Parts: sequence; C-alpha cells; structure tokens
Amino acid sequence: FGRAAPFLWYVIISLVVYAGYAGWKWLRDNDSMLRITLKPWKILALFLACLWLMFTVLSFGSVNGRAVRLYFEPSAEVYGTSEQGLQSITSDFLALQERGCLTPYATTDQGVQVYQLKGMCMQASFVTRVIPQLLFVLLLLFECLILGRLLLRLMPLRPRTLLSETMISAALGTSGMIILLWIAAVAYAFVPTLGWGLLLLIPVVGFPHARYWLSTFVSHRWTVDVRAYSVLVLLAWLLLSYFALNFLTVVRPFPIGWDDLGSYLNRPRLLVSYGHYIHTMAPFDWAYLTSLGFLLFGYDTPFGATAAMMINWSAGLLAVLSV
Repeated sequence: FGRAAPFLWYVIISLVVYAGYAGWKWLRDNDSMLRITLKPWKILALFLACLWLMFTVLSFGSVNGRAVRLYFEPSAEVYGTSEQGLQSITSDFLALQERGCLTPYATTDQGVQVYQLKGMCMQASFVTRVIPQLLFVLLLLFECLILGRLLLRLMPLRPRTLLSETMISAALGTSGMIILLWIAAVAYAFVPTLGWGLLLLIPVVGFPHARYWLSTFVSHRWTVDVRAYSVLVLLAWLLLSYFALNFLTVVRPFPIGWDDLGSYLNRPRLLVSYGHYIHTMAPFDWAYLTSLGFLLFGYDTPFGATAAMMINWSAGLLAVLSV
C-alpha cells in the first residue's frame, strides 16, 4: 500500500467517475444491471482518459516525499549517466528554460540548482511526448492489420468472430512486415525512404481492407451486461490502468537494462545505422519491426529510440489480446 501511494488520487477519481456513471444508469433504468454498449473507439478513448489521468496524477504527486515535478540542473553527480546521456538531458533542460517552464525551487548541498516544472508545461508534454507515440503505435497496428487481412483473404480461412479475425490479421501482418523488411535488408535497401514507402504503399494496395478496419473501428459494437459491483469491471479497469502505466514508463529516450542496450534495441539500431543486413539479425524476428522506430525517425534521435521501444510495447498488447 505504501508503494501504491502515488496512485491514490488516480484510484479515487476513477471511483468517483464510475460511481457517477453507475448512479446515472441506475436512475435512468432503475436496475443495478449495467448494459454497456462498447465500440473499439470507445475503448481507445477510455484508455486515453486513463493515460491522461495517470500522467496528471503522477506528475503532481510525490515519491518518497519528493515531488515528481522537481527538476535538477544537469550534472554528472546527480544523473550519473554517460556523456552522451548528459548532453541529451542538458539539451532538454535548456529547451525547458527557453519555454519558461522552470521555476527556481532550491539548491542542493553540492550547489546544484533545483527547479520546479510548471503544471501547464507538463500537460503540454503529454501532447508532445505521449500522444505522438500513441498515434505511431496505432498507425503501425493499422498497417499490420491491413497487410494481414490482405494475406488472410488469400487463404481458405474465414474467422468466425471479429476478435479472431483481428488477431489472425495482426499475426499475419506483423509476419509479412518482418519478411518485407528482411528482404530490404538483404537487398541493401534498408533506408528511411523504404520505410515510409511501405507505410504509404500498404494502405494503397490494401485499400478495401483499410476501409474495412476503419469502418469496424468506428461502427462495430457489442453489448455487455454486468452488475455495477461486478469483479469484471474491476479487472477491466485494472487492465487498462496497467497498460496506461506501462505505456508511460516507456516514454523515455533511453533504453534501460542490458537486454535493451545490448540486444533488443541495439541490434535494430545497428541494422539501421549500417543500412543493410547484419549477421545478428539473420532470423525472422520482432526486432525487424523494432527497427522501424529508428528507420523512420533516425537512429540517433530520442523520438526514434522511444518509438522503437513503443513497438516492443505493442507486442505486449497483442500478447494480452491473444490470451
């Protein structure tokens, strides 16, 4: 409970909103049974609301008695990172100063200046740092669904439910994208132009399937009947909240841990920096999709690194949907 303290207001606000919704439904229908009509875009909107609420609560909260909004002046003593990492932090620091986002707060015993980030600037960062990454993940999943359904129509297989069709299309689409990128790497054509060309070509070639998925996203609906106090409501909220928290922890320009630094992000980054096939990327695997973050946005940019990590995050999303 102590470690969960930073999420207290997130829980309270969520409970108040849900209680208001359940109360309104009860007054309208005079029944404790909630009949909820769901659509894919509504689930995305609910996830976005959870994402924003958690971001806001955490940004105005504190951890171990220290406010999250405190921002230390870049120094090797405070951050303990590499010279390249310190340069990136310094660039961020100067940009925040120019925008007037830092208010002097205190000075440490070592003489390091401590600033406080303004709330409006933190909200602006949600729009500039979080939303673009979410849009990129949605775009990539959309591309994979189009390619996957295009391949699915070439097979004598017709899924009976939308969820089955979605997951099979996603599996075929990601596999097809990996194969296309592998061929480009072998052909010494692994360049940004090819990456953007693929993203433009797939919806054009699979236009009927692009239209199908867009229509499904907007208009497909299903009804769920649950009691207001059902454990299913709690589990659904926990799952969305977990996705939101996990998403926010990935919005950072630096990989963390040896696995990312040495393998999962390092190999795709090396592939893009060389511009052609490398031996450590011999098998068909997810790392080719990871490389799209670096390929499209640069292998030496914070946004490219974050986008690559977000592609790996989306693999977790697909895994949960598969289960």
